[in-house]
Amino acid sequence: MKNIELIKLELRNFKGIKSLDVNFNQITNIRGDNATGKTTIFDAFTWLMFGKDSKDRSTFEIKTLDSNNEPLHGLEHSVVGILRIDGKVWTLKKAYKEKWTKRRGDTAKDLTGHETLFEINEVPVSQTEYKNKINDFLNEDLFKLITNPLFFSLNTEWKKRREILLQILGDISDEQVLDYKTNLAPLRNHLEDKTIDELLAQTKATKRKLNDEIKAIPTRIDEASRSIKEFDFESLKAMKKVQTRRLDQVQESLNNGSSSDERKLKIKSEIYDLKNKLRDFEYNYTTNSGKEKKEVERYISSEKAHKESILHQIELTRQKIARAEHDKSVLENDLVILREKYITRNKAKLDIPSHILACPTCKRAFESDDIESKKEELQANFNQEKAKYLTDIQVDAKWTQEKIDTANNQMVELNFQVADLEKQVNSAVEQIIELDSKLSEMVIVPFTEIPEYIHMEEELNKLETSYRADDGEQARKELKDRELELKSEISNLEAQLSQEQHNKELRARVSELEKELQEVSQRFADAEGIEYLCEQFIKTKVELLESSINGKFSNVSFKLFSTQVNGGITETCEALIDGVPFGNANSAAQINGGLDIINSLGDYYQVSGPIFLDNRESVTRIIPTKSQIINLFVDENEKILRVEE
Repeated sequence: MKNIELIKLELRNFKGIKSLDVNFNQITNIRGDNATGKTTIFDAFTWLMFGKDSKDRSTFEIKTLDSNNEPLHGLEHSVVGILRIDGKVWTLKKAYKEKWTKRRGDTAKDLTGHETLFEINEVPVSQTEYKNKINDFLNEDLFKLITNPLFFSLNTEWKKRREILLQILGDISDEQVLDYKTNLAPLRNHLEDKTIDELLAQTKATKRKLNDEIKAIPTRIDEASRSIKEFDFESLKAMKKVQTRRLDQVQESLNNGSSSDERKLKIKSEIYDLKNKLRDFEYNYTTNSGKEKKEVERYISSEKAHKESILHQIELTRQKIARAEHDKSVLENDLVILREKYITRNKAKLDIPSHILACPTCKRAFESDDIESKKEELQANFNQEKAKYLTDIQVDAKWTQEKIDTANNQMVELNFQVADLEKQVNSAVEQIIELDSKLSEMVIVPFTEIPEYIHMEEELNKLETSYRADDGEQARKELKDRELELKSEISNLEAQLSQEQHNKELRARVSELEKELQEVSQRFADAEGIEYLCEQFIKTKVELLESSINGKFSNVSFKLFSTQVNGGITETCEALIDGVPFGNANSAAQINGGLDIINSLGDYYQVSGPIFLDNRESVTRIIPTKSQIINLFVDENEKILRVEE
């Protein structure tokens, strides 16, 4: 174990102290009124070692000031320190002095800057050589950690504190966490090739992507639904059949020729009038006879779409019920664990450590009054910590029970919603059955089977047959025009009839999208479940870490995570003294808490160094430590510094 001991400090013109030599022992008390220079001694040591004051500031006033707070010029400001490191004595010196330069033609010198000089064992060295030697003794950050009780908790960034604690403890493996809570078992396969942080980040990214898909799919369903166009396809087929037959007749007439133009003109006029009558009859019959049927078919289509929408809502609601049941099961398991922890801790008794019975250094037994006083103090601290631990468990249990009640209430509400939606589905089914029955009773006779229409067609056929019997160029031209007209009408009918197949494809696409929406919703729910397990994994791991780390300290405990409003957790590393944050504790608690931390750090890194305890008068008793102690007491009766070795 490396032992660093401060033997002596010599201050010359340093922060108002003109000359001061201080010899140090294993325990050294330095007493004095405010502003007599106690902290200056601490600053001198940290400046000698690291170029900073005791508050870790690299910029501070070293020079001695006059009554107007102006620096006195021409002085060399220096600190000499004698240290014993693993039995070998080292003498370090650092001096800060002004540089004066006389320019050509001037009679007086001007202050042009400052320089810092370094010596090791009275041999001048460069700044780099000096720093390297200090680091050979001990790393600067570690040196500060083991010599200043406040440095770890107040001057070290929380991530660095956390890193140091995990070095002391050793991290907890994923397997240990998974074995500790059985409900985390589903994470095993996910953690085979990635860390919990990578899995959580991946799951959140997956949720965002799935949520975007869930938002986009209904839009695509709506676009496909609006592209469906309803026609009376049976009527269109019948009309195409009639027009095709007419086209065949015209083409046959073109092939056979015609008679005289005069007779053809008369027949043509009659044909034209009869065609108009047939067209009017077709239009009126198709429009009037198919209207009611189309209306019923439209209602049926609307009710079916409504029914599918409700069924989708039922499926999503049942998925929510399943998630709520899963969350409730996990919370009930957590509640059982909290109860077991409460029972175990409530039965715990104080284990009196052996170091309060005798001095750990000389092994001399303490006075019985001191032992009893320490036992009472330990018992009081134990009871206070135990009460806080039990209170925290009760708070967690209350929070967990509230979550269970919330899950129960949510499931009741969701079941009510399912029942109401199922009633709506039954109502829609009844309506569809009723409309289908009505539709089946609606028999529409094709207009081609109406006697009046048949009679007009027969007359038209006779006229067209008579027309074709006569030859003539004009009649032929009119037949060609009629042929083009019929082809155009048939083409339009075929275009409308093609919508029937397109409608089938669109409905199939809507069904695919609805199925895809259900699948994506389920995958989103699965991702939510993985995210919840990841958060529970992190919380469980932190609880295990806190329990293991806090077992290595007697006066302090550590909080390694904070719970957010939304139930998530964030990492932190905050030292607590009897449940109070280190920075908010009183001076006595901070000093003993800092010594507790230094003891653990020293045991782990196998090193000890001089510890400066500022405001030592605020502590009636400090905890035992192997390190050299330098107590700085505020004493109003001491107007100049008094050193007690």
